Amino acid sequence: SRRYAEDVLGRRPQVAWLVPLGIALVARLFVSFGLGLPWHSSDTHVYYQQAAAIRNGAYLNYFPPGFPLIIAAMPFPIPSAPLDCALVALNVLLSTATVAVVYFTALAASGDRLCAALASLLAAVWPNQLNYVRQILSEVPATFFLLAGILAFLFGRPFLFGLLAGCAGVIRTSLLPVCFLLAAAGLICRRRRTAIRIAAGAFLALIVSSVILKWRTGEWGLGGNVQLNMFIASKSGGANIDFSAPERDVSGLRVYLAAVGSRPWLFLKERGTALWELWGPFPGSAEGARPLRNRLLIGLRFPLLCLAVLAALRFVRSLEEAALVLPALVLTVVHVVLYATPRYTYAAEPALVVLASIWLARRGAGEG
Repeated sequence: SRRYAEDVLGRRPQVAWLVPLGIALVARLFVSFGLGLPWHSSDTHVYYQQAAAIRNGAYLNYFPPGFPLIIAAMPFPIPSAPLDCALVALNVLLSTATVAVVYFTALAASGDRLCAALASLLAAVWPNQLNYVRQILSEVPATFFLLAGILAFLFGRPFLFGLLAGCAGVIRTSLLPVCFLLAAAGLICRRRRTAIRIAAGAFLALIVSSVILKWRTGEWGLGGNVQLNMFIASKSGGANIDFSAPERDVSGLRVYLAAVGSRPWLFLKERGTALWELWGPFPGSAEGARPLRNRLLIGLRFPLLCLAVLAALRFVRSLEEAALVLPALVLTVVHVVLYATPRYTYAAEPALVVLASIWLARRGAGEG
């Protein structure tokens, strides 16, 4: 019962986050190193190419530069088995730390230790959060920096929020709007100093990353794959795309807008399919590559989203609390407009877990 749980947590408050943290660490080690599941995807090889280019003093402007910089900083050959192991171990540590951040974020947002314990326990065992820890991709580090920034903002540190969320944006460009939308909201709410500090922190992250890359390679860019994603979004889910040099020389935005004008209803249908892939309760089969079990597990994000929306409508009342909502909103808009796969909700899920736990805890206390 809630009363018994509150009594236990009142006598031993450290249990509320240490137990979920231990569960998170064991689960992530098991999934990453104990099941023999693959660590690489097609994107991993591109990240390695970018990191190798940085080490060689060149710059391959495809994915955002943050994760390639992390790989390039590792003291191992690219590619190599020790590098793979080190990056997966880093994912395990950062994802486990994210569970601890979830606890303190929920505690700061709700003031309820039981709610915070529930949030961290959910984050510790959430299937999507577990699955991508084993994969050498940018999801885990971007999520850690983003949520750590939100926690800093809840504690009244807008500059630190901007800096950490800006780092998340350097790792995954689609997260950058979170910083600048929150800064704009600060101006609307007549909190000019807060807005300026958020923007200053975000710009500092961008400046530092650009200086490092300019020093190493003489170039800098946030992600050339946006152009490619526009091509994919403009051509019926990516079918029959010619990626030869002549087509790449064409403006992706021009092709995208031409597709909107020439077949608006089909285009809207495809955007609806993209939204379903992001948040629908039963995502597509990925042409047979995604088995039924995985589709059902991925579909758990739909009830999570529903609970988080209920919590946002009922309990979010401040600019700081709004920071929990923005990641899901921004990622939804960006990836519905461009290109969507269930993996892209990863960075928003911990914040949604916090919101859903607030709703569940307050319903249990009779406040809903």
